[in-house]
Amino acid sequence: MKQTSDLGTHYDIQPMDYKSIFNEFTKSVHNNRFIINLDYLLYTDNFEYVDFSKDVWTFRPDYFCADHYDHSFVYPVILLVNGIKTIFEFIPDNISDNRIIAPKINKIIKLLSI
Repeated sequence: MKQTSDLGTHYDIQPMDYKSIFNEFTKSVHNNRFIINLDYLLYTDNFEYVDFSKDVWTFRPDYFCADHYDHSFVYPVILLVNGIKTIFEFIPDNISDNRIIAPKINKIIKLLSI
């Protein structure tokens, strides 16, 4: 049996919160809730540091998110809060003190309701 993948179908079956996160990053910087509220995500009580401890995370923020949040669609937020412009820059050398800033998922979801 031939295996295929259909990203459209995969995207369609994702939970609404995760689709909303991903959709925010299709908006302009002036309308993206995460960019507008970056200070909120970086407020001390709204995130935690996670050691960049797995080689498999290199160039793969989606793998980090799958491990940390149980879902990979959070990765654009991780890139944003860590000042990373592309997945190809997601390496330990580009992460301050090798500690990934990981906003709490409830704080991420809260921004979607504003």
